[in-house]
Amino acid sequence: PEWAGRVLGPSPRERLMEEPQYVPFTHAEASLGSYEVAVIALISTWYGPAQLAARQLLAAAPPLGVQVFFVDADAEAKKLHQLGIWSSPALLFFARGVQLTVQRPETDDANKYVGSISMNELDSLLNQTRDACSTGQTVIHAGAHK
Repeated sequence: PEWAGRVLGPSPRERLMEEPQYVPFTHAEASLGSYEVAVIALISTWYGPAQLAARQLLAAAPPLGVQVFFVDADAEAKKLHQLGIWSSPALLFFARGVQLTVQRPETDDANKYVGSISMNELDSLLNQTRDACSTGQTVIHAGAHK
């Protein structure tokens, strides 16, 4: 019905078409303590796979209560390089302001998820991050790249 969008909000498909709002890295960092679950998404705005990851986050995060901070990776390149981040998209996961470690089968543990991501993988990581608030876990597990 016509009223459904106003009452229920945008559908996941509609959120996939939204454009992210970018903030400086310092703003994202300073705001983390205000949210139970947050992701800092480092996105190269010109790079298609990074743009897709941003849209996937716009669709997947709100229903789970996850706050996403989108940061322009190119505008913040110096800061990101200081953090050892050289690629986009890169996702940093936080539970109650604590950055989580991402374990992946084909690489060393890291404080970020780098690269393209499927919706299933993204949902899994977001749910693990949300669960970490109650379990106290500091490690989330990602699957191998396919």
